[in-house]
Amino acid sequence: MRNNARHKVIIDGGSLTIDRFVDIVKNKSRVEISAASLKAISSSKKFLDSEISSGKHVYGANTGFGSNVGFQISFEDLAEHQRKLIYSLSVGTPPFLDDELVRGFLLARLNCLAKGYSGVRPEIVSAIGTMLNENILPFIPRYGSLGASGDLVPSSGLGLALMGSGSVKFRNEVVSARLALKAVGIKPIKFQPKEALAIVNNTSVMTAMALSATDDFGYLLDVFARAAALYVQVLGGLIDPFYEELHILKNHSGSIKAAEKFRKLLSGSRLIKVSKNIHGKLQDPYSIRCLPQMVGPHYELLDTIKLWITDELNSANDNPLIDGSKGKILHGGNFSGFYVGIGMDMMKILIAHLANIEQTMIDRVLDHEKNNILPPSLAVKKPGLNSGLKGVGISAGSYYAESIQRSFSHSLLSRPFESGNQDIVSFGTLAASAACDLIKLNREILARMLIVLGAAADIRGVGKLSPEGKKLYKKIRLFSVRADEDRLGISSEISRIISGIEGRKI
Repeated sequence: MRNNARHKVIIDGGSLTIDRFVDIVKNKSRVEISAASLKAISSSKKFLDSEISSGKHVYGANTGFGSNVGFQISFEDLAEHQRKLIYSLSVGTPPFLDDELVRGFLLARLNCLAKGYSGVRPEIVSAIGTMLNENILPFIPRYGSLGASGDLVPSSGLGLALMGSGSVKFRNEVVSARLALKAVGIKPIKFQPKEALAIVNNTSVMTAMALSATDDFGYLLDVFARAAALYVQVLGGLIDPFYEELHILKNHSGSIKAAEKFRKLLSGSRLIKVSKNIHGKLQDPYSIRCLPQMVGPHYELLDTIKLWITDELNSANDNPLIDGSKGKILHGGNFSGFYVGIGMDMMKILIAHLANIEQTMIDRVLDHEKNNILPPSLAVKKPGLNSGLKGVGISAGSYYAESIQRSFSHSLLSRPFESGNQDIVSFGTLAASAACDLIKLNREILARMLIVLGAAADIRGVGKLSPEGKKLYKKIRLFSVRADEDRLGISSEISRIISGIEGRKI
C-alpha cells in the first residue's frame, strides 16, 4: 500500500493492518479518530474520574508507580504526580529512533489509546493524532526499555512533547516542543490522573520497530527467493527437488509454497537440468536440493509473526485498563512485550538463517572446485592476475558473522529489575531493535550475492535464464556494470544495490 496519495485513514483501535500502518508511516497519509473511539475514550475517562472522586484506589492514578504502589497520593498532588512520572523517566540518551520509527510509535500509541480503555481525555488522543498528521516528532531513545512495564523510558519523550517540554523535530528543524504545538493549535497538556502513565505504559515503541522489521523482512525474503532461483540456474541445478509431489509428501505448507514459488521462478530456464532418477549420480548440494525445506519455515513463521504483531498493534496494552461501558477497572500486565519479544527473537533467527544460506551460496559460486562450471572467483580473464569477486565474498563473511552474533535471543535475558517488581521482563524492544539491525546487515549480504550472481549469469549466458531470472538480472545491472577484469567501483555498486533493496526497486 505504497502510494503518494495522502488519503485519510480512520483510527478505531482495532482495524489497523500492517499495510495501512506502513502507508501512514511512510506516505504520511492523514489519520482521523473514529466517532465510536472518541465516545469510548470519553466514557473511560468519565468512569475513572468517578472512581477516584469516590475515594477508590486506582493504580497509577492515586497510588505510586511500580514497586511504590503502596504509597497513596493526596488529591492535591495528583497532577504533579503524573508530571513527575515523565520527569523521572526522561533519562534516555542518544541514539534516537529515526523519523519513520517515531511516526510508527505515534501511530501505534494513537491506535491503542483509540480503543478507549486508557482513561485519558479525548484531547490527548487528538493531540497525538495532530502530531502525526503534522509530523511533529519527539525524540524517542532507542535504548532504555526492559519491555516489561511497557516502553517507559523511550515513551517519556512523547510525554515531554505533549507537555510542551524539550525539543521536537518539526518542518525539518529541531525546535521547542511548545512552539511546535502552538504552530498546529495544540495547547500543552497538563496531565490528569492516569494520563501520563497511559502515555508511557505501553508496547508501542517495540511494536513500531517490530512492524518495520516484519514488513522489511517480507520483502527481503522475496528478493532472496528470486536470487536463490538465479543461483540454481547459474550452477545448472536440477529441477527435481522442486516438484510438487515431493513437497506434498513432506507435508508442510511452507515447503509446498516455497517449491511452487521456485518452480515459477525457474520456469523457462535453459540452464537447469531434469533427472529421471533423483538417486542417480546427478544430485545437487543441499543449498539447491533443500531450498524449499529451508525457506518453507520462513514463510510459515513470518505469517505467525505478522499475526502476533498485528494483534499487538490493535491491543489495549497499558495498565490498568478502564472499561467505562461496563464500569470496570482491570489491573493486569498487558504492557508485557513477550509476543513482540519472542516474535522478534524468532525473526532474528530467520534473518540469520538467511545470512547463512546467502553466504554459503556466495562461497559456492566463487569456488571453482565446487561449482564445476565457473572460473575461480568469477575471474574471467587471467585468473591469478585477476582475483575476480574474491573480496566481495570475503566481505560478505563479515556481515554473516555479525548477523549470527546479533541473532541471540533477548527474551532469554530476563532477570529481576525495579526492586523485584519487574521480576520477569521481555526485552521486546531490544529484540525488535536488533531485528531492524539484522535487516540492514542482510541487505549488505544480499547485495553482494546479487553482484556475484549477476557476474555468474554473464558467464553462463543471460539469454539462457528463465524469464524471471532475466528480470532480476536486468535489475542488478541497473545498479552495476558487467566487467571481466578487476576494477575500482564495486563498493559503490554494492551501495547502490543496497539502496535499491531498501527502496524496493530490486
